[in-house]
Amino acid sequence: MKKNKDEDKKKFRGEAIVCFIDILGFSDDIRQNWEKPESDPDHPLKKILAIKEKAKNFEFLASDKSQNFPNKNEQIKVTSMSDSFVIRFSIDGILSDCQKIIRIRLFLHLVSAIWVSCILNGYTVRGAISIGDVYWDDDSIIGNTFIDVYKLESTVAKNSRIIISSDMNKELKNLFDMQESLTREWQEFPIWLEEVASILRKDVDGYLILNPKFMLSLAKDNPIIELLSDMKNKVADNIVKEKYTPLINMLKSEDSVPLTASDFGHY
Repeated sequence: MKKNKDEDKKKFRGEAIVCFIDILGFSDDIRQNWEKPESDPDHPLKKILAIKEKAKNFEFLASDKSQNFPNKNEQIKVTSMSDSFVIRFSIDGILSDCQKIIRIRLFLHLVSAIWVSCILNGYTVRGAISIGDVYWDDDSIIGNTFIDVYKLESTVAKNSRIIISSDMNKELKNLFDMQESLTREWQEFPIWLEEVASILRKDVDGYLILNPKFMLSLAKDNPIIELLSDMKNKVADNIVKEKYTPLINMLKSEDSVPLTASDFGHY
């Protein structure tokens, strides 16, 4: 009986935030450098395992800061598959929209931190974030929300960026619309909402994306722009090379207009 209960705890079905991330350049690195000695610090296996270990540390810290959840399925979970990550965080059954914005804020922090870790190990990323109904266990993640982020990453994101899905965009719009009433419940709500807005920005095609400037702020003194420029220069294919250009230009630009409530809910 105990075994069955333990197995049930590993399964989840409900509302969650989900992110799919593809690590750009890793497949080429594998093809070119797999035969190097594993002791070489630039071996792709060594680098990807370092990213995965860092992600697990972020997962622990984020879950620890969010609350002492009675059900471990409510913690942030990070799963890696070769050159990709799936990150998910249950928001099923939470008591208030104030708690929801706290979890969204924490989730965006974690994804940004994983992006920084990838860059420091020689790769950048492309991905998508959504919110909705999903199922997962130790072996699988299934549902429309996962399909959405996978398709957005592979067909819409195109360049090195992490885009926000229509469902997540609408959820944030609803939270902004309820700001006045929710502020009466929690005085800190506008601060959390403003921080979430600062972690995002609008791209040239109208999609909301994870703000690279926020990612840059997490990198502290690490030369993120220089590292990305080096990655771009090492790419032989001009089409692939251009996947780095919008990100580098965005990080170099001075214009970063904060998002407001009117920027949400348009797709």
